[in-house]
Amino acid sequence: MWRRRDDVDEAMAAVPREGFLPDDVRARAHEDGPLPIGYGSTNSQPSTVADMLRLLDVPRGASVLDVGSGSGWTTAILAELVGPEGRVLGTELVPELVERSATAVRAHRM
Repeated sequence: MWRRRDDVDEAMAAVPREGFLPDDVRARAHEDGPLPIGYGSTNSQPSTVADMLRLLDVPRGASVLDVGSGSGWTTAILAELVGPEGRVLGTELVPELVERSATAVRAHRM
């Protein structure tokens, strides 16, 4: 069963994409396409992220591992979906992306 459209839409609305993008592409955050975040990586197309999250159907309170977390945007959206009783761990190999995404996630949570 797919997760309700409203749940994913609300979670994505609560986590603005702009905050997870490099300065040079932030003005394009509204585009429904992948955007470069450096180091050969992209911030995924929003409609693809939404479809993926609906198929994943993550319940509140779940524990989720986000492999290849890149910008941290999907990690933060997953955190919205699992709620305060859940847990999300994002992993990324590129140290520069780890640093940037950790900063973005912290800023979003404040």
